[in-house]
Amino acid sequence: MKKPRLLFSPSKSPALRLSILASISLISLGFAWFTPATKGIFYIHRLGYSFLLIIFALFIFAIVQLFKERKPSINPRKWFTKKRYWLPLLALLLGTAFLRTQGEPGYTILFDESSQAATALGMHLKREVYMPFRAHTLSGVYCPLGGNIDKRPPLFPFLISLLHDFTGYRFANIFWVNALLTPLLLTLSFLIGAKLGGWKAGIGVILTLVSFPLLGHVTHGGGFEPLFLTLIAACLYLSIHYLKKPNASSLWALSLTCVLLVETRYEAALFVFAVIAVVLIGWAKAKTLILPWRMMLIPLFFIPAIWHHRLFEVFPHAWELSSKPAATHPFGLHYIHDNFGHALSFFFGATPYLPNSLFLGLGGTLTFIGFIIYSLRRLPSWRTWSAAVLALAIFEVAFLSLFLLFMAYFWGQLDDPIIMRLALPFALAFALPLVFFAFHKQAPKGTQLAFWLLSGANLFLWTLPRIAQSPWVHTYSLLQDAKIIEAFAIAHKDEHCLVLSGAPTLWVVHKIDTLDLGYAPEKKQALQTYLERPNHPTIYIQEWIQHDKNGNECLLQASKIISPIRKDPAFITEEVLRAYSSATLGILISRLIRIDGVEAFPIPLNETRSETQIRICQELP
Repeated sequence: MKKPRLLFSPSKSPALRLSILASISLISLGFAWFTPATKGIFYIHRLGYSFLLIIFALFIFAIVQLFKERKPSINPRKWFTKKRYWLPLLALLLGTAFLRTQGEPGYTILFDESSQAATALGMHLKREVYMPFRAHTLSGVYCPLGGNIDKRPPLFPFLISLLHDFTGYRFANIFWVNALLTPLLLTLSFLIGAKLGGWKAGIGVILTLVSFPLLGHVTHGGGFEPLFLTLIAACLYLSIHYLKKPNASSLWALSLTCVLLVETRYEAALFVFAVIAVVLIGWAKAKTLILPWRMMLIPLFFIPAIWHHRLFEVFPHAWELSSKPAATHPFGLHYIHDNFGHALSFFFGATPYLPNSLFLGLGGTLTFIGFIIYSLRRLPSWRTWSAAVLALAIFEVAFLSLFLLFMAYFWGQLDDPIIMRLALPFALAFALPLVFFAFHKQAPKGTQLAFWLLSGANLFLWTLPRIAQSPWVHTYSLLQDAKIIEAFAIAHKDEHCLVLSGAPTLWVVHKIDTLDLGYAPEKKQALQTYLERPNHPTIYIQEWIQHDKNGNECLLQASKIISPIRKDPAFITEEVLRAYSSATLGILISRLIRIDGVEAFPIPLNETRSETQIRICQELP
């Protein structure tokens, strides 16, 4: 008996697949947006790690599949046996070595990076997305007992937690992740440059990037900026690969990379539109809808990112508007005028306190604008463009959107020591059109020679003297505070102690028992009980020293918040360490001796051993 014939075959109907994808996208967006923000945050806390693990595993398999498809054209042996590959490999090695020798690994932005390091520890120990604020060592096991979700997307802490899983927990792993990303970033940048103008253009991109002191600065830190730039480069390279020969495997790999990019930084959502444009143009070039069934999962993978962003609804103070008293809203057109002036100061300023590059600033800006004009003039003939030029044109629009977003941001002053890391993506945005015009087939004779001479002069006369001084490292005094705290933590690593601090993540990452200093007044009885235990651990109090214009000393819990210990005379302390990071700022570490007028928790009679253990845990500060 013959089977009934369908009017259409779902497996062979691209239009149906597109309709299903659109429906899933709308449902996913509605579900993510209309789910109560508190529930979304709870789901991120409990399930965020599992989401990332699944997406990252699919991403790895997708990249492996791409390599398998290109296996006949990829022969690693020839990279070392043929002379024409030696110079690019040498450039990658020298570029990586140059970036890695520009300083010592350490925090570049104190609280942002310590928060991510603490989140990575929480993922490593609990498989949950949260940032521990309170932790105790129980029976020799370090146990986070309380915390909150960090406002920053969790992909970077997730990668750090994976390194913890495979190598054991080390505080320095946060810096090792960026060290491993450095050669990957340069390799991707070289490959994109090679697609634009040959292997010489690829080396030109490497030279331009390593001449940008900010790149060396952030790759030594513990922030997510190198990961953000690496994933942008990966999206751009995979876009070129997809546009050159659109197929299901390259589309899947590009889509998953875009999902990971969104899980890296808040503003990465702008690049989603660039990837969508690449996909649509790929369909137009292939004259068919390339849409495998597995693509139906992509809209679902964006739900956690939307939930995480809604954290700002629950915690409006996460915008940190208080850091700029004149700011009333996170974004506004009235910020553009002032921020644009600061952007000009960063990219073109001659002061040694800025980690900029004159060649990248001047040449990159001119060629960035020139490339956009070049693309607009040739837009009617876009079908004749190479895949590399087409992908770059789309991503340059995304970079321009990113710049405009920063200009409308209340804290978008790119020459600010804390904010200048936001300028990192524009290194790639400027370097690529720069080498495109320098190594274009129709470029005037002598253009390449001028490029090598100017970039070399910039490296030796501009970049190297700035790196030798690195004044931007010393202008941010909180980085010196972090070194003081790290030195104290290492010196007391074998001592079981409890630290009360307004920045508990700085101590949690060293696996030291910690309590937020702000809770000290309400934990008086628990702290006194802790002090009266036999062989009790030492209780340290870490505060910030600040001197006003008149030289009066003020002890702070955090920025502009007076330490509660100094407000309450019941807390009797003894100074242990006083160290200054600048003329007016420093760290004070004291030992808590006793708390007057407070009695410890009573000890019940006839208590069993298990009841004693439970009571001790309940009485922990």
